[in-house]
Amino acid sequence: MFPNPRHIPWILGALAFAMAPQALRVPAWIGVGCLLCWGYLLGVIYRGWPLPGRLTRMALTLGGVAGVVLTTGPGFDRQTGLALFAVTAALKPMEIRSFRDEAVSLFMGYFLVLTGLFFSGSLVISLHMLASVFVITAVLIRVNHPGGTGSGHLRLAGIIILQALPVAAVLFVLFPRIQGNLWRFSRPTAGITGFSDRMSPGDVSSLVLSRDVAFRAEFEGPIPPKEQLYWRGIVFRDFDGRTWRQGQPPAKSKLLAAGKPIAYSVTLEPHQQRWLFALDLPVDSGTSLIRRGDFTVVSPRPVRERIRYRLTSSTVYRTTDTPREASPDRAIAPWTNPLAFDLGRQWAGSDATPAQIVKTALTFFETSGFVYTLNAPALGRAPVDQFLFETRSGYCEHYASAFAYLMRSAGLACRVVGGYLGGERNPFGDYLILRQSDAHAWVEVLLPGNGWVRIDPTSVVAPARISQGAVQALPPAEVTARMRLWDYGPLTGLVRSVQLGWDAANNRYHRWVTGYSFQRQKRLLARLGIKPDSRFGPLAAALLAAGLACALGYALYRRPPTFRFRPRDPVGAAYRSFCTKLARAGLPKPPARGPMDHAEETIQARPDLAPAVRHIIDLYVRLRYAPNPQPADLKALLRAVRGFKPSAGPTDPK
Repeated sequence: MFPNPRHIPWILGALAFAMAPQALRVPAWIGVGCLLCWGYLLGVIYRGWPLPGRLTRMALTLGGVAGVVLTTGPGFDRQTGLALFAVTAALKPMEIRSFRDEAVSLFMGYFLVLTGLFFSGSLVISLHMLASVFVITAVLIRVNHPGGTGSGHLRLAGIIILQALPVAAVLFVLFPRIQGNLWRFSRPTAGITGFSDRMSPGDVSSLVLSRDVAFRAEFEGPIPPKEQLYWRGIVFRDFDGRTWRQGQPPAKSKLLAAGKPIAYSVTLEPHQQRWLFALDLPVDSGTSLIRRGDFTVVSPRPVRERIRYRLTSSTVYRTTDTPREASPDRAIAPWTNPLAFDLGRQWAGSDATPAQIVKTALTFFETSGFVYTLNAPALGRAPVDQFLFETRSGYCEHYASAFAYLMRSAGLACRVVGGYLGGERNPFGDYLILRQSDAHAWVEVLLPGNGWVRIDPTSVVAPARISQGAVQALPPAEVTARMRLWDYGPLTGLVRSVQLGWDAANNRYHRWVTGYSFQRQKRLLARLGIKPDSRFGPLAAALLAAGLACALGYALYRRPPTFRFRPRDPVGAAYRSFCTKLARAGLPKPPARGPMDHAEETIQARPDLAPAVRHIIDLYVRLRYAPNPQPADLKALLRAVRGFKPSAGPTDPK
C-alpha cells in the first residue's frame, strides 16, 4: 500500500500539469492511458480498489513499449523518446511503495518539463515550464514535510526558485554553448513551408487562408512605405506551360547603382527550406549567408528552427545582366498556351520597345475586366490561355504567371519572384509582422539600360493590394467570409492590442533568450578576454561561469539573517503564541523546558487552565510528532490558541 495515500493526488496532479503541453505531441492512446492509470490510482485511494500486481504492471509496461514502437515506427527520435517517457510517467505511480518511489515519480515530472524544449522554445512554453517546476517543487516539499500547510509549501518553492534564477542566468549566459542543434537525430518540426521550389495556379492563394507568422522584420531606421515592402524569397525561371520551377540561378548579376541603404533584422520562422526573405533588393548579406546571382539570399542549411539574421537592402536600384546569362529567362513553350503566345508575338511585331510592350501588357490587364479573387475557377490544360481569355479571375500567381508568359512570348527575358508584400506594424515593438496571408508573386523583366525591373501586374488590377493588404483588396463578400468572431464588436481593438502585445513579448523573448546563439556568446566572451575558439577557451568560460555561480550561491547563503527567507511553520508559530500568552499570565516557559513538562507545571500552578492547556498540548504533539498528522488537527490548534486567553492570577508558591 502507499506510504502516505494523501500524497498521491498531489503527485498525479503535478505529473499531469507537467505533461499537459505534450498531450498533443504523443499518440492519443498514450494520453488516454495516462488518464486511465492515474484515475485508477485515485480509485484505489478513495474507493478501495485493489492495487495492480507485479505481473499486471509488467504487462502494462511491455504493452506500452510495444504500442510506442508500432505507433511511431522504427528508429529513435524525440517523438519516440517522448512517447516512451510518457508511458513510464503513467505507470511509475502504480508502484509507489516508499518515500523513494514518491521522489522518483516527482523527478520524472522535472524530465517531462524538459521535453518541452525538444519541440518549442516559445515564451508560453517557457512560462509553463517555470510554473511546472514551481508546482513539482511544492509537491516535493509537501512529501518531505507533510506537517506544513499548502501555502507554506508554495511559498518555500517560490523562494527556492527565486534563489536559483540568478545562478541559472549566469550559467545560461557564460557556460559554453554547443554550436548547432543538439538534437540532430530528431525529426524536423512541422512548419508551414510557405513557398516551395515550384508555383502553380492556386499555390499562393492557399497560403492567404493562414494567419501564421512567416517572419518579423525590425528596421534600424524608419519603416519604408508600403509600396516598397516587397520581400524577395525565391525566383522561378523554368516554365512548362503550367508550373513554374526554380531552376538554376544565373552565375553572375551585378548591381550597378543603389539608393540609400536600409539596415534591418529578420526573425524567420522555420520553413524547412534554405531560402531567406530580404527586402527587395538586398545589397549586403554579411558573411554567414549566401547571395545568389538572382539576388536571392539563402542559408547554408535548411531553416529548421527560428533564426535571426541582419541584412542591408535598397528599394531604389539598377541592375544589369548579359544576354547570355538571361537566355533561360526567354525560354518559352508555344504549344502549351498558343493564344497567349500569339498575343505576345503580336505585341512584339509592332516594332514596340521592351518598355512599350510592358506598358501594353499592363494596360491589357487594367482594361479587360480582370478580377482579383481567392475563388478562382480551376484551370485546364492551357491555364494561361484560359485565364487570359475565359475566366479572367485569379490571385497574384495567376497574374504573375500570365504576364511572364506574355513577356517571353514577346521575346523579353522575364522571371517570376515569390515572396511577401507589405506587413503589419506592431506598435509595441515598432517592427513588421509578415504572415502567410501576405504571400505574393510578381515579375521581373530585363529592360535595356535598366536591368531587371520589378513589374507587379496585380497592382493594376487591385491597387488596394499594395496600399492596404491582401484581405482589403478582395471583393467585399470574400472579406466578410474571412473575418473571425473577434473582428466584430466593440472589443475588436482591445483583442487586437492584446494579440500584438503578446507577439511583441514573444519577439523580445526570442531575441534575448532563445535567440542567444553561439555567435552572440562568442562576441560576449571576446569582450571579457576569452576566446572560445582557442584551445583552452571553453574551459576558461566554464570556469568563469562556475565561479560566478558559486559566488552567487555563497552570497545567498551568507546574506544577513534579517533578510533571510524563513519557511512558514504554522504549528511552531501557534505554540510560540501559546507560550507568549502564558508568559503574560505569569507562567513563563524556561528555555530548556519541553512542551509536556511545561504543560504539567502550568496545570499545577493554574488548575483552572488545565482543560485548555491539555487540549492545546495534545494537538501540538500530534501535529509535531505523529507519523500522519491530520489537517483538521492544525485547524483545531489554531482555533484553540486564538481562543486561549488566560488571565493573570496567583501562582503556587511551590
